[in-house]
Amino acid sequence: MIFNASAGTGKTWQVTELYCALVLGTDSEHLPSGRQPVPPEKILLMTFTDNAAAELRTRVSEKMIAAKDDNDLARSVLRKLPASNISTIHAFCVGLLREHALELGLSPVFQTLEDDERDALLDETLKAELFQTLEKDRDFRDFCAGLSILGDHDYSLINTIRSLLEKAASRGLDLSLAESMLPEPVPTIGKKDFQKVYDELSGRKLPAKAEKNFQVLEEILSDFPNLGIMGELTKFTGKDMKPISDELAELKERFLTETLYAENISTFRAFARCLTRCANSFAEAKRSRDCVDFGDQLLLARDLLKNNPFDAPPFEWIIVDEVQDTSRVQCEVVEALWGPQTNLVVCGDKKQSIYAWRSADPRVMPDLEKAMAARGDCKPITLSKSYRSNDRVIEAVNELFGKIYDSYDALEPRAILADEKPCVELLEADDEEQGSDEEMPAVARRIQLLVNGGDEWRPKFGHDGQQFVEGQSFGYGDILILLKRSTHQVVLEKALRDAGIPYSSGGKGRALFEQQEVRDLLLFLQAITQPQNDLALIGFLRSPFANLPDDEIVQLGWDGETFDHEILRKQFFETQKAEMLLRYRGLVGSKLPSQLVREAVRETAFDAYWAGQPGGEQKLANFKKALDWIRAAERGGQVLIGDVVRRFEKAIKTPPRSGAAEALLPDPEQNAVTIMTVHGAKGLTKRVCFVPDISFGDVNEPGFAMFSPQGSLEMSISDLTGGKVVSPGWSAAREADKAVRAVESTNVFYVAMTRARDLVVVSGAGTKDSKGWKKLATGFLDEASDEILCQRKFADLPEAAHELTSDPRPLTSVSFQPLEIPKGVERKPVTSLVEKPESRTSNFESLSGDRRAFGILGHFVLEELAQNNWQGDISDFDLGEHEGLAEQLEEVRAVLAKETAGAEALFVEHPFVLKRGDLILDGSIDLLAEFSGHFKILDYKFSNESPEAALKTYGPQLAAYKEAIEKLNPGAAVSAALVLIGESVELLNADV
Repeated sequence: MIFNASAGTGKTWQVTELYCALVLGTDSEHLPSGRQPVPPEKILLMTFTDNAAAELRTRVSEKMIAAKDDNDLARSVLRKLPASNISTIHAFCVGLLREHALELGLSPVFQTLEDDERDALLDETLKAELFQTLEKDRDFRDFCAGLSILGDHDYSLINTIRSLLEKAASRGLDLSLAESMLPEPVPTIGKKDFQKVYDELSGRKLPAKAEKNFQVLEEILSDFPNLGIMGELTKFTGKDMKPISDELAELKERFLTETLYAENISTFRAFARCLTRCANSFAEAKRSRDCVDFGDQLLLARDLLKNNPFDAPPFEWIIVDEVQDTSRVQCEVVEALWGPQTNLVVCGDKKQSIYAWRSADPRVMPDLEKAMAARGDCKPITLSKSYRSNDRVIEAVNELFGKIYDSYDALEPRAILADEKPCVELLEADDEEQGSDEEMPAVARRIQLLVNGGDEWRPKFGHDGQQFVEGQSFGYGDILILLKRSTHQVVLEKALRDAGIPYSSGGKGRALFEQQEVRDLLLFLQAITQPQNDLALIGFLRSPFANLPDDEIVQLGWDGETFDHEILRKQFFETQKAEMLLRYRGLVGSKLPSQLVREAVRETAFDAYWAGQPGGEQKLANFKKALDWIRAAERGGQVLIGDVVRRFEKAIKTPPRSGAAEALLPDPEQNAVTIMTVHGAKGLTKRVCFVPDISFGDVNEPGFAMFSPQGSLEMSISDLTGGKVVSPGWSAAREADKAVRAVESTNVFYVAMTRARDLVVVSGAGTKDSKGWKKLATGFLDEASDEILCQRKFADLPEAAHELTSDPRPLTSVSFQPLEIPKGVERKPVTSLVEKPESRTSNFESLSGDRRAFGILGHFVLEELAQNNWQGDISDFDLGEHEGLAEQLEEVRAVLAKETAGAEALFVEHPFVLKRGDLILDGSIDLLAEFSGHFKILDYKFSNESPEAALKTYGPQLAAYKEAIEKLNPGAAVSAALVLIGESVELLNADV
């Protein structure tokens, strides 16, 4: 049985009714009559979240309780229900693993790692494995040249490997032989293919560009392959020329791809070997701790069922809810349980498949449908009547998505509401220049008008919890704001605060660490543990811990012309406010971080301040949850305060996947607007939904490695000259990934538009060209009638009569916007400035194994030493037999320690962005030392080049570094030096 259940059509009710009909033997329109009841232990009902499983169990319990007085079987089912198989697929797999733990090499009391625990163990394992591989594998060092290894961004080496491990687990791919997953370097294009095109052009009267290509082709064939001139082949036009031009362009592209791939195959294989070692090391780390992660639960259960089919529980019925959110491995678990005598029921909606980013496979549901149809006696059931939204919303949704999807099952309204207004609105910018700073206040004004304005701003009918009733009023708690991404959430929240609108972040989001009350705790800990962190000091002074007004902070750091961090530090520590900070700095090391925070909170009434702000109850709950997080991070004093602060900093930058939602308040009926991501709101219903930010498109870059739909490992890397080398299937894999993401983006839009009962309001900033969801909806927005779509400009929304809540603390938050590069402006890495003489490659190749190890390994060691003020034993880095390497690094350390002696602060891998006309340069400086009124740039280069050649090669790069620091610190003296590490260590002061 296949339930194709569109949004709001009562899928959960159908699943509950089916389960109850099976266990009670009662009539059902979807089941044959005259059946015997099925014992609960013979039915497996699986869904994909704990909340969904709990809701299903609760609904079944309610049905049994309602029937128990007149039905002995209902009482029996009710007694068995606590042990029945109604659970998530993960919970079912864990139970199966515990039954067979010993044969799987686990103890019966094995533990499951939570996401944070898993991430910490994986991070530790990957760093250790990468370090060892860098030391031992020369090809891997070549591969890593120019890569960010340990960076926090998505496409660093460590995060790419982390992502590949997760994707392999979700797809059931075995990485123990990752090399075999690379495409074989087999040529498919040869001389005869180019000869064929040459023959087609031969004897024809050719246009000029075609004639030039013909001559180049002739030269290539005379000395095939002649790669030096193959790049001169270009596309050309002319009568009947396009097919030949396209064919030649494809031949050239494929031939060069295959040739370069074959030449660099050792580098590709080096990464694949590292991937295998990382996978094996992580598996061993979990095994040694007698634990599994969520991916292991599925993989081990699948393998157990496949290898030992007799161990599969004998279920008569398997019911799988939300099947569109299934991963490939989860599907294989279901298929392994689906025996010849087992009835399979799947429920889902392909239009609501929105979790590909966390490894759900949108192809699973269609594949299961085909497999069920192949077995015969398959009953497809389409659920199309909406029990959620009013007819005006449904009419608009149908018209909108009927134009977008190739095949669309239209929703049917439950009832027609007479004379209802249009219940889908579009708020548009007044001009192309208006951005999020204008859009979000417009959203806030529309909310106030809905709650406090006249009837003209509200639908005629509203849902009262049971049915649609005329004249129903609206409260803030009826409103849900759905975000596609959190990029502009700070701007939105500020607009809501300015409008006096209470709000909270809901769902299983990651918003806890985005809240100012939580970030203030980090600022306090940074201020007492990082004396040179001026930004943390300023944030601390602005926080309720010190509560200094901005103008007073400016005066403390004003030198008469500009704001100076050094003057701020000097003058602040002469004030009474500094006494508290210095006192807490003195307590570092003698008390736990959580104790220091609690004492500072009591002393400054930090909690009382936040409790008095709009949404204070939520903010206070967030503060308490963050304090609990700090307690867990410090592990009863087993973790140093510096490590706790670094972990806190990481959580702020990249919130953990679990436990990072805002705190839940005890009153679920609070009258506050809820802000959620669309992914977090799946399955939720509210009377009104706002969907802002529809003007922005997606940025989908797959990184440098990915798995193709067929399971091959495809990559795009740089060779030693800086050129791109890709595996043969890279382009196809990338296009397939892009297609999946495009479909998912449409599905996320569908989910967002189908959460509301009474009203949907979409909005977008001004743009010259429509992007994202606004581009998808162009046909609907242009053609929809006034009866189903209301279009308003931002300027059409007046201020509603409402007393705004003032905030006594000025500028409590700063909105940081990502850099948007305008047209005509090019962005390049600073490494593009490096002059590469022809002799460069030979110098590189002439380096000994130790010298080449420096290129990657040396940076890593020096980064660690700098962060510890040059303290530490280099032998702790496990350099093995490379004693010469250790001695060389000792010499480098001595030079750097001398050059940075007396520095007030050391900044390692210091990032910057520099604009030169229409060019934006970005990168990071190996080491920046700050002295009183002076900065020193130290750039490490591992090369056997002569000092003169090195300065010529890297001079432009150093000049960019210096220019960037001078712009950030006007008036400060800035010097730059090259630390040249070859057969000896030399410090080269650069005159740039």
